[in-house]
Amino acid sequence: MNFISNLDLLSVAISTAGIAVLGFSLFFSNKRNETNRAFFFFSICAVIWSSLNYVSYQLTDISLGLLSIRLVLVAALWLVYNLFNLFYVFPGAENVKFTRSKIFLLFYNTLLSLLILSPFTITEISSLTATGSISTFNKGPGMIIFGLTVLTYILSGIVIFFRKTLKTSGIQRKQHNYILFGFSVTFILLISFNFLFPALLNNPRYVPLGALFILPLIIC
Repeated sequence: MNFISNLDLLSVAISTAGIAVLGFSLFFSNKRNETNRAFFFFSICAVIWSSLNYVSYQLTDISLGLLSIRLVLVAALWLVYNLFNLFYVFPGAENVKFTRSKIFLLFYNTLLSLLILSPFTITEISSLTATGSISTFNKGPGMIIFGLTVLTYILSGIVIFFRKTLKTSGIQRKQHNYILFGFSVTFILLISFNFLFPALLNNPRYVPLGALFILPLIIC
């Protein structure tokens, strides 16, 4: 069991390190490139979410575990927002103006983050695994708002990006197809192992490996 835990930690550590290195290297190669900036913020959120996601399922203290799960959801919110932003600006190089809609989304995300940290979203830990880590938790009405927001960001980003793809050709079409392929693989892995397995099979075993599931999108 210790060997498996160590292997999980090693794989997550390597994945998060790779994501961080790529994000920083692209950002510092050209700080003014809007796509590089968007990818940088997405990669930072991916590292934070992956790390919190791993830690939350290692904790055995109920209070810390509850806080960590809430922080995972906050990180997930900003992760999908920055994914939406990346799809929105790609492959643009020029700086995008700080529009009213962007200010509104940042304000909305901040308010929703505060809501997620309250009992209105997650009320309590409902069950633990045999090792004492979190297995399931009770959800409040705030989870509906969180779920709809995440779904809206993802679907909106896909629609915007797909429309851009239809207008491209040659090497740009290949670039868009790479990202669409990477997103598809990442989406399938996250839905399967971070949602279906825990929800339908009551098996949260693979939830801490979120960093591995994001890696295909990052690489593509």
